[in-house]
Amino acid sequence: MTNIETRAPSQNNALFFDVAALALAGAGNALLAARVNLAPIALGMIALALVLRIIQTRAQLLRIPLLLPALLFVVSAWIGVTVSFDPALSLQKFNLILGGVALYVVLAATRTNLAQRLVAWGMTLIGAGVGAYYLTQTDFVETPTKVAALDQIGMTIHRLAPQFGYHTPHPNLMAGILLLALPFACGIVYDAVRHKRVAEWLVAGALALFITFALGMTTSRGALLALVLLGGVSVLCYAAMQIAKRAGQSASIGFAAALNILLVGALVLVIVGGNRLSNVLGTVSSVPRPVLYQQVLQLIQDYSFTGAGLDTFSPNFSTYEMLIYVHLLPHAHDLYLQIWYEQGLVGLLAFVWFMFAYYVWCIRRRARMNWLAVASLATTTLMLLHGLVDVLFYFSRVISLMFIPLGLAICALDPFTPLPVAQKISRRARLGIAAGASAVLVLGALFLFAQRERVAAQWSANWGALAQAHIELPQIKYPHPTFPEVRRANNFDAAQKLFQDALQHDANNRVANARLGMLALDQLDFEQAVARLEKAYAADKTNRAVIKALGMAYAWSGKFEQARPLLKQIPEASVEMGYATDAWRKLGRADLAAYAQTMVQRLK
Repeated sequence: MTNIETRAPSQNNALFFDVAALALAGAGNALLAARVNLAPIALGMIALALVLRIIQTRAQLLRIPLLLPALLFVVSAWIGVTVSFDPALSLQKFNLILGGVALYVVLAATRTNLAQRLVAWGMTLIGAGVGAYYLTQTDFVETPTKVAALDQIGMTIHRLAPQFGYHTPHPNLMAGILLLALPFACGIVYDAVRHKRVAEWLVAGALALFITFALGMTTSRGALLALVLLGGVSVLCYAAMQIAKRAGQSASIGFAAALNILLVGALVLVIVGGNRLSNVLGTVSSVPRPVLYQQVLQLIQDYSFTGAGLDTFSPNFSTYEMLIYVHLLPHAHDLYLQIWYEQGLVGLLAFVWFMFAYYVWCIRRRARMNWLAVASLATTTLMLLHGLVDVLFYFSRVISLMFIPLGLAICALDPFTPLPVAQKISRRARLGIAAGASAVLVLGALFLFAQRERVAAQWSANWGALAQAHIELPQIKYPHPTFPEVRRANNFDAAQKLFQDALQHDANNRVANARLGMLALDQLDFEQAVARLEKAYAADKTNRAVIKALGMAYAWSGKFEQARPLLKQIPEASVEMGYATDAWRKLGRADLAAYAQTMVQRLK
């Protein structure tokens, strides 16, 4: 592992440009995160940082690695603003994403060693500050950890520390930030010890230990699991490569062997563990994470092409998946599902492309790897692993933090000459690869052509779902008006026409049938509701919203024996039927009130 090399700057004042651009971009993102109604000033500061980079690098800025997927991600985020039922709210998040991508560009163009070290120290100090704030300001009586002994430690620290009365973010977000900071603190310690900078490694070491302690106090299962996975996999791969070298083989052989061991181990774990593995992932509002992810995927199907819009998950999930009046969950508890939900297929593909290209770019420069690049790679990997079970930065005001390790790895390794990922491929092999790729493209095109009616139906249903959300979600409030009240008071012709268009292409389209059925249900057209929802149920017998809506439609039609097995699958059905008894009486529908009371007894 080599030390970071100081590159000859293209201008004598390269350090000034680096520090000034980083300071402007960082301050602009901090203002956006603070949400102090200074977004124009914040965006102006970020734009000025980019201008400084253009002055410094000229056209070279356009050759920043991974710029294309980053820009595509921004474009998908803007689509998430245009389709949102609340564009003003979505625009706030778009500004954060735009600021984060701009910070990545500014960081990736950083060339001076000192500026890079300052950013690494900045990440370490942010982590230490977050840890101190979490430990001193969290009331561990009101928000206890998962370990009683840690609660006692936390309560002691809280009692002795002065209280500022500010909001304390969720421990999972605190854990995510601490997880980002820890590899940089350890990297600084490694570099300082290697170059015998005693004072620096003592300070950095103390901060690393403190960050580790604070991370443990959060008891964030996702963060700790990510740390264990990365550590375990890293040790296994390193040991396998060393054994391969001693056996006279290349390190790549050892790495490949380690990957095979991991894959076989994961397969055995799935087979042996089965459903018990969901206990490792934990629950969200008493719902196991695998079940929640299935529900989120069902909601995503309604908006699979375009996404539903930035920061719109909670009302959509409650209204269209849970069919309840209160906002239950703030986000999907999975980074990748959240991006797909908000920014559609383009956003998900852009993010996956960005991450995949990032790792390939770094691997090709593995021979010149240094401590900063290793720390950045570790941080990115921890973030992505943690993202499998939670949505942290992408849901919070500090979105820009997720782009910092990406930019640092690029500037730490660029402009080193890349190495080949594998040995040179023969002409015959290249022709074989080209032929295989062409065959895959042709088969994909033929499949899409064969499924063109279903694709067209889903496209229309996607826009119908957006039209429905635009009409009713801005009006729904707690406790009133509820979504049934809004649906009875508004005209949904525009959305219904799009759903009907979808059914012209595919009469069995689940989204169109389900949405039309739910509209009919709340508009008291129970015969139409049953007909549509039965088709939706036939298309997908696992869809929670369809199961609940069809059960309700059967109940209001007096078909209690058909309603019972469906509503038995919905935990809240009995309670809601009890509330419905009073609601129907207030509307003067004694018949439906009697049906609701009958269903309460049947569900017992």
